[in-house]
Amino acid sequence: IQQLGLRAGQLRNPRPLSLLQNAAFEEWDAAGQEPLAWTVRAAPGVVTLDRRDKFQGDAALHIRLPNGSAGLRSASLVPPSAGRLSISLRAKVPGSSQQPLVRLVLEVDGKTWYPWSPIGVGADGRTLTNEWKEFVFRVSELPQVEQSFRVGLEVGGAGEVLIDDLQFFDILVLDHSEQNAL
Repeated sequence: IQQLGLRAGQLRNPRPLSLLQNAAFEEWDAAGQEPLAWTVRAAPGVVTLDRRDKFQGDAALHIRLPNGSAGLRSASLVPPSAGRLSISLRAKVPGSSQQPLVRLVLEVDGKTWYPWSPIGVGADGRTLTNEWKEFVFRVSELPQVEQSFRVGLEVGGAGEVLIDDLQFFDILVLDHSEQNAL
């Protein structure tokens, strides 16, 4: 029983991995155009730094789309040796803004992989609100990585979204409702 209690505690408060520099979008290039360790795929001014409305730390990522799409890809990462990955992030829409569709993706050896359902407009049970909300994405079996492994964000449609505090785990992390059920 004691071991079960210890394991439940580890699931409630897992230690994040340090896989990615600047996972919380705190550091930007000198021109303020792109978060360090990330590549932005969007028109200038679509992806910006927001120091006023953040979950924690100094800044959040603010994506404003009149329509169309935007994307970000991390620098190459070393995949977790456990072969599984959970990613937690915080997201919200500012005010009563229209919300776009947000996808967290993996890029493995140059190919984009969509293992998770999106968040935002039209996403069953995973809509954004004007309060910071945690979203957890899990993969129990990562694909084989030969050359490169990246994490990315893809945003589509019209609207705004703030994203902050990406955390990586090598266990299958529980979200708050699952923790409460445990």
